[in-house]
Amino acid sequence: MNNVDPDGPLQHEDKPYAIMNDGTGGTPFLNFLQNPDGFGTFFTQECIDQNHTAAILIENNVFGMARGRLFGKVVWLSLEVFRDTHCPKIGTIQKRGMARFKYDPKHRPILDSGVIALPDGRVGWTSSATLQDLRGSIICIEEDKEECVIWLG
Repeated sequence: MNNVDPDGPLQHEDKPYAIMNDGTGGTPFLNFLQNPDGFGTFFTQECIDQNHTAAILIENNVFGMARGRLFGKVVWLSLEVFRDTHCPKIGTIQKRGMARFKYDPKHRPILDSGVIALPDGRVGWTSSATLQDLRGSIICIEEDKEECVIWLG
């Protein structure tokens, strides 16, 4: 049974209403090649499972995992891998809309600010970043999960 308290949040069985905007406005999702070597680490399915999905654009149509300007969220990786590696060849990136990312508690994001991608696929905020380095707008920080929701634009 839903109860509406004029002085409090919408209640359902004594739990506050949870707003979940993940993925809203995310289309189109874009396919890119992944950089298999020479520039940080590459994304795996384990990264996606742990929500370490912050990607940067490395060169024309190539994404990777490193510290830099956040390009978007990796949402899918191909089963096809580069020869003699276990690095997935192709990934799909969410470039727009709302996206949920893990953040590094040492670089805790600030509400309504931008973030950078970190070398482990998480995001963070740092005072040394320039406005050109920062991307998105933090609309929600969930400290208990070390996650934040970002409006990518």
